[in-house]
Amino acid sequence: KIADAQSSELMSCTQEAELAREEATRFGTEAQAMGSEAEARQRDAALGMDDLLNMTRENQLLQDELLRVQRQSTALRAAAERRRAVTGPGLQQQLQGTELQCEAAVRRYQQALDERQRNEAAIAELSGHASRAGLEAEQLRTLLVEARTGEQAAHA
Repeated sequence: KIADAQSSELMSCTQEAELAREEATRFGTEAQAMGSEAEARQRDAALGMDDLLNMTRENQLLQDELLRVQRQSTALRAAAERRRAVTGPGLQQQLQGTELQCEAAVRRYQQALDERQRNEAAIAELSGHASRAGLEAEQLRTLLVEARTGEQAAHA
């Protein structure tokens, strides 16, 4: 009976050892998977840090460029204000002079158009007079020819 009990206990210990070995293998596999996952996460974190560093550098460059453009814009605005202050009154006077010249040119053009219309009306009237005078001359010529024909007939 002792041998059976020992044999039974040995079997039980063997089964427990087998279960422990299987569990150790499973834990080893899980540990390897976790290690691989940890390495992958570490690589991802390193890549993320590299990306973050690159974005930080790019952001700094953009910030520097923005400041440069703002300074340039301020300088250009100030230069434009100075130029307006210097050229503003003279330019305004030039514009007014130009406007006056344009108005005078428009008046002269309108006068020329009015004169042209008057001339065209006068030409039309004279043309009518000339036509009537031509008709009258033709009538007079006809009368003269008739009178001469009548005079010649009377002398003959």
